[in-house]
Amino acid sequence: MRKGVIVICCLIIGFVNLMSQNKVLEDSVRTLIKGMPAAERLTYLDQHMYENVSNFNRLIYARLLYEESLRQRNEQTEADALFMLAKHFYANSNDSMRYWIKKAEPLYRKLGRHEELCRMKGWDIYAMDSEGKGEEVLRAIDNLKTLSRELAFPEGLEMADMALANFYFSNTMFKEGEELYLNVLKRMEERDAPIIKRYTVVRHLFNRMPEVDSRLAYLKKAEDMLKTCKEQGMTYLDPESPIIDLEYTLHRNYCREYVNVYDLQEAWNHLHMAQQIADANNISRAQSELLHLYYMCHRYAGEYDKALEYIEKTEKRSRQRNIMPSLSNALKNKSFLLNELGRSHEAYHTLQEHIALQDSINNNDFHRVLAELRTKHEVEKLEIESQQAELKAEQNRLRLSFMYVCGLILVVVLFVLAYMVYVNNRKEKKIKAAKEKAEEIDNLKTTFLSHINNEIRNPLNAIVGFSDILIDEEDQDTRQQYAKIVEENNELLQQLIADVLDISKIESNSMTLFLSEQDLPTILGDIYDDMKPWVSNRVEFVLDPCSPLGLRVDKNRLTQIILNLLRNAIKFTEQGSIHFGYTVENEQVRFYVTDTGIGIPEDLQIVIFDRFAQMAQGKRKTGLGLAIAKGLVVLMGGDIHVESTLNRGTTFFFTIPRA
Repeated sequence: MRKGVIVICCLIIGFVNLMSQNKVLEDSVRTLIKGMPAAERLTYLDQHMYENVSNFNRLIYARLLYEESLRQRNEQTEADALFMLAKHFYANSNDSMRYWIKKAEPLYRKLGRHEELCRMKGWDIYAMDSEGKGEEVLRAIDNLKTLSRELAFPEGLEMADMALANFYFSNTMFKEGEELYLNVLKRMEERDAPIIKRYTVVRHLFNRMPEVDSRLAYLKKAEDMLKTCKEQGMTYLDPESPIIDLEYTLHRNYCREYVNVYDLQEAWNHLHMAQQIADANNISRAQSELLHLYYMCHRYAGEYDKALEYIEKTEKRSRQRNIMPSLSNALKNKSFLLNELGRSHEAYHTLQEHIALQDSINNNDFHRVLAELRTKHEVEKLEIESQQAELKAEQNRLRLSFMYVCGLILVVVLFVLAYMVYVNNRKEKKIKAAKEKAEEIDNLKTTFLSHINNEIRNPLNAIVGFSDILIDEEDQDTRQQYAKIVEENNELLQQLIADVLDISKIESNSMTLFLSEQDLPTILGDIYDDMKPWVSNRVEFVLDPCSPLGLRVDKNRLTQIILNLLRNAIKFTEQGSIHFGYTVENEQVRFYVTDTGIGIPEDLQIVIFDRFAQMAQGKRKTGLGLAIAKGLVVLMGGDIHVESTLNRGTTFFFTIPRA
């Protein structure tokens, strides 16, 4: 349940960041084209839309081209934009793709652009096949054939047959699917269809055939086709298919297939050719693909140490680029290699990380949300409502879960109470105290959740609200003001989530410390400089003299502990002084933060470091800061405690061993 909350929060942060980046690009393009003559705008947007064909930015250019085409009533560029919008969502959201296809169909009929219309109909059929809608697939294929005959467009019949062959393969009718693909290929050769269309059929056969020998045969056929094209001086099969890129893909696939049949010599030959092509032509996607192929070759050769080197490179690259599916796969393969190398403990922890990450990926509909929120206003509104419904449902599930826990606690308390009364009336006071403590803890948990809920809602409402109105706001100063509000609330939300993540890691024993030799006077001096501007002029803020001392410690976590204690002191000291520093006692370093603030009641000092603790009067409260500080100190092998006198001040002490 806690993991679910954390995943939702992480998705919200990632969503806001990506929305901000895309918004910056969209605003800059809008500003640029606004200064262009009307005739040049369409050319500029159309050109950049195709240049970004493999990038999410194409969606921005396609949408702007669509809007500008409607303003200028240019049906040809409007059709171009609709085709690209449908193509983009073909890989992201089937419902959105169908929305744009439906919008484009009457325009394509009017303009006589039959090939694009039939291609989009084919995409819809492939999407229905992937959704398992068998009967609808067959009806859609018949409709495409009828449409092709109605338009007198025989290539549409070939597209329909290719969709039917794909359907055969999806239903394990491999022989029928292969025969139909080959029949389409023969018809294309008879009418001398463009090479890219024939190459596409061969590529489908390679991708769908179940036997390795058949796949190798179709790879050879694709290789012969590319050789013929090069002999004819061709460099592109179509604007989106450079031959050099297809050659790289060919050798990459050869390598994978030869690995599967354990012909490692051939696999290495094709891997080296793929590497040479990628290096010479700067193929951006090749790096991660080739790392995986090197891993496969070394693994199947039994060279697990070398295979581990490449899978760790893949893991590092995936973490840097935040590519979660690739990282999950790398972790799974790494756990296998570690186990084979006899490093079972590392293999176990790597596998645990893979499982946790895979669970997060499986529960994550993030990419669909990102795509849907950037379509027309109707789709955006629908997706926002869906997000709100999911969050509300999660809140309801949390409430029900806590009600269930509270019910169990109550039943247990009542049972213990009845049993103790029956056994010995003298234990009645202890039972009553236990019951009151349980109710107090339950109330503190409820208050804590309510506080966290409000803390998340406040910045989140600001982010969603101002992001929504930012779209329609035209005044630049107002837009900048709204953007600043979104940015500030985003930072608040990230800090809150960071605290939740820290307390979660501490409680689950998954917090990792990065120890290194540090100079303590330097660390405390940096903290003093950072916090000085936040201290009131009525409060004396003092870093006590510190003797030179080196300590092997996690610098960031030590800084986090001291900052949490100083923030509490600053918050609840209106006048007087705040002192902090450290002393060396035997084999440990004793840090302290002393203030002359309002102090802490004695009865609450024993629970001040609990996760759900807070002050009764509401004047002073602690949320996660002190709980995180205690967890980090204990993790470092130390201890933390507090000494306080009400209305006179408070001193927090914590110790860290020197060795």
